[in-house]
Amino acid sequence: MRIIDMVKALRKNKDDKVKKTDKERNLSVLKRVSKRLSLFNCQSTTSPLWRKSRIIQPNKFKDSDKPTLLLYLNHPEIHEMMVEFARKEYSVENIFLWDNIQRYKRAKDVEKKQFISNFIMEKFITNTAALEVNVSGINRKELILKAKVNCLDDNLFDNAENDMIECLSDVYTRFVETPTFKIYIRNEVRKSVRGEIDPLVLSAALNLIGDLGQEE
Repeated sequence: MRIIDMVKALRKNKDDKVKKTDKERNLSVLKRVSKRLSLFNCQSTTSPLWRKSRIIQPNKFKDSDKPTLLLYLNHPEIHEMMVEFARKEYSVENIFLWDNIQRYKRAKDVEKKQFISNFIMEKFITNTAALEVNVSGINRKELILKAKVNCLDDNLFDNAENDMIECLSDVYTRFVETPTFKIYIRNEVRKSVRGEIDPLVLSAALNLIGDLGQEE
């Protein structure tokens, strides 16, 4: 065998070992979470485990939680669960505004951008908006002024988007503690253990390990 072929073979073997180690580590995490979340198998809401799951206090939102929150907002199934949860808390307009800001940012056609901008202003931003959101006074005034001159900058709603993330941080901390969300993640964990690992599921799993404690 030529030296160059030997080097390639050694590199491939090393890469395969790294990939195998990463997958084994991830599977270990997912299996651990799956076992930990088996407490939600109990059907009786009077069981000690169920009661314990209901009294866990929401953790404070950290800057490191923001990427996970954004992942959840972009995940179709978890997004729908968050909408239903926020609806019950009478704060669903925050998610709806975030959704429409993403629509605005994706729009390429000027007319479509203008339509979405007008919709956002009328539905969420102005003082007479049907779903007025908690945007800071400074950002609200700035948006109203820019809307009057038909400003369609790509970053037009960036500050409003940041305000919505701030509002949704409280929703996030309560949402991830709900049995509905944890049962969903538990079921997804089981699927991932049997096949490919979903990065989103792994992220949620790692968060849940922290929430439920590290002790075995």
